[in-house]
Amino acid sequence: MLMVAEMTGSIGLLAPAMVAVSIAWFIVGRSDDSIYRSQLRTRDDSPASRLRFGLPLLATLKVSDVARPPDVTLQDGDLASGALQALADAGLADAAVVDARGSYVGTVRIERLEKVASSGPGARTGDAMDTTTATVAASASLDVGLEALVQAGGAWVPVTSEDRRLVAVLSAEALLGGYHRALDAHTGYVCNVTSHALAVEERVGRGSPVAGHQVRDAGLPPGCVVVTVQHNGALSHATGSTEIAPGDTLSMLVPADQVGRLRDRLRGEDKPLPVEGTRLLV
Repeated sequence: MLMVAEMTGSIGLLAPAMVAVSIAWFIVGRSDDSIYRSQLRTRDDSPASRLRFGLPLLATLKVSDVARPPDVTLQDGDLASGALQALADAGLADAAVVDARGSYVGTVRIERLEKVASSGPGARTGDAMDTTTATVAASASLDVGLEALVQAGGAWVPVTSEDRRLVAVLSAEALLGGYHRALDAHTGYVCNVTSHALAVEERVGRGSPVAGHQVRDAGLPPGCVVVTVQHNGALSHATGSTEIAPGDTLSMLVPADQVGRLRDRLRGEDKPLPVEGTRLLV
């Protein structure tokens, strides 16, 4: 608005412009709509944030703890035909690309390499390179690595050092494997502290007496602590006022001698589901 006043040499349009901006802000705010279709309202709306919610131990690990050396590393000055053969020999669809100093410069996919290689015998790998692929620092926590994986939209992301050298790759498989190891270590610690409690995950069945009640009024066995409730695919921390509905999945800490009673109460009319319906987490 100040630019309009400067360009017109008058402040006569300043007040109408302020009114127009205020009306536009009010309309957009009420309709919760935006011209920026890919812009999330908050960071918590991102897919990576929802995944981190269910994987709280990610922040305790470093990317360097689980990342592995790349199977194939290409140089931007290599012939595209040679790079294509290297990917084919390794059975890979893509790979990271470095320069002559070993610094990361991008990634390349086999489809793009095939197109570039067919253009002539002198085509280079750098001609097929994608420089926009997300990366993650080796010193970053694993929750940052998860966000990079989601942003990249692929099965792996390059891991770089402080001087941008390629040191490893982080795959979804390695991330989950590292998380499981951390979970095992964390579970062992919890078991040492609460040796008579088990972590149980159970689905609320049809006709369960707890359905339709809040956690505090559900009549759960003594010593049972509901940690999270998954309702219609959305995971949330449980409180005393959280309402339980049929089909919800509850994650709980339960005294060992109360597990059977708890299962019967939650299942209701449903038949026991020993594989899919119930899981002992520790």
